[in-house]
Amino acid sequence: MQRTGRRIAIGIAAVAVSGAVTVGCSNGGQTSTSTDTVDTPDLTTGAQATDTGAAPALPTGDNPTPAETPGAQSPGEQSEAADSTTISTPDGDFVVQGAILQKYSAVGGADSPLGLPTANEEAAPNGGRFSTFEGGAIYWSPQTGAHIVWGGIRDAWEGAGGVGGQLGYPTTDEQTVPGGWRQDFQGGAVSYLNGQPQIEAR
Repeated sequence: MQRTGRRIAIGIAAVAVSGAVTVGCSNGGQTSTSTDTVDTPDLTTGAQATDTGAAPALPTGDNPTPAETPGAQSPGEQSEAADSTTISTPDGDFVVQGAILQKYSAVGGADSPLGLPTANEEAAPNGGRFSTFEGGAIYWSPQTGAHIVWGGIRDAWEGAGGVGGQLGYPTTDEQTVPGGWRQDFQGGAVSYLNGQPQIEAR
């Protein structure tokens, strides 16, 4: 599917620049061409763009995310909004796209604890995808949607094999619990309580 039409600036300070980025569907389907390139890390778009000055809430994992396809759009986006964005960083230009872009934008993009991307989106086992950022990573699979993994939970999960291990993909975002945080995965959960990680395998 070829996307044409006017370029739309993403975010209040974003600058749309002509240039093509070709991306493929994770399910091996169609390809899409988008011409939006962002030279600023501010990715707030559509319904996310407010002038309240309040920081966006971190995701709860309860909100549905669009499928990781280049044609997916969030409800607040204008119809011509980009489904992939190139972000310029001191280490280079990196593409963030699809459901991973939606999750990244929902938590505040580069202004969130995730910070700037550190690499382009990559393939993961079982048809999944992931993007890494300065402060964590976002993992997506068709079965679980897009979820953020960071901090001590990410360290413990990766130490147990990450998506290729028994725990598999995250099924929720990190949640606050008494004494720390907890995150659910396909094969169990990881808690970070009183400064110590605990893995609960099913």
